[in-house]
Amino acid sequence: MRKLAVSICEENVGVTPFETAAAIKAAGFQQVFIQWYDRKTWGGDNGYDQQEVVDYVKRKQLEIIFAHLGYQTVNDLWREGDEGDDLTERYLRNLDECCRNGINEVLLHLTKGTEVPAPSVIGLERIERLLVRGQQLGMKVSFENNWAPGFQDYVFANLKHYDNLGICFDAGHDHKNGETFDFERFRGRISCVHLHDNFGEHDSHLLPFDGNISWPRVMKQLREANYQGPVTLELKYRGDYLNMPLTDYFKEAYKRAGTLRWYLEG
Repeated sequence: MRKLAVSICEENVGVTPFETAAAIKAAGFQQVFIQWYDRKTWGGDNGYDQQEVVDYVKRKQLEIIFAHLGYQTVNDLWREGDEGDDLTERYLRNLDECCRNGINEVLLHLTKGTEVPAPSVIGLERIERLLVRGQQLGMKVSFENNWAPGFQDYVFANLKHYDNLGICFDAGHDHKNGETFDFERFRGRISCVHLHDNFGEHDSHLLPFDGNISWPRVMKQLREANYQGPVTLELKYRGDYLNMPLTDYFKEAYKRAGTLRWYLEG
């Protein structure tokens, strides 16, 4: 039976990462993914750094299935110049750091926002450097569908010969984009998922079934695309969810993840 996983997100409101991890464990989840943003992750200058979060998660006996790398300046990857070179070096360091922590997959956005540079050879060369380093470390490097179309296709068309190239399917992003993700094109290469709901207008990160995504359809498409990984929710404890105690929120998330698993396993 597939495992159930959930994000430890810095955008959770009013709680520490330690409280989040403890609630996730108490709810029954076995796996998590974390953000690896090269800065204090919670609370600004007085917050907790990434290593503290990783160490605590391990003490809670939660398996970290991948690390989500930062994306605030990711558009620089596609532009000539020092900014893109420096960002590539940062990502290479991130791979090394994650490997030392026993994390064998990292996830990257390919763009940020809708006003983005065109796909470029220099961007492709930088991404190839990440894939080569990943191969050396025994790590998968996966890329997520975002708001600007065509970038996953461009990377996959040119670099699919790398066995450690993975595709991340984000259900909330796809729903907001008009459900254009090509499951057949990426059949067998979807290595991780972000499952969360919305109403097609905003990237709301709602619990599954609190928006209007057709989850039976999505999970059937994932099954037919030969997705083999866990059922992974990408959630944010905020808004109306703050009316629920944190532990109750993750217990409800766990139940809904179980329903998605039932759809996925047919």
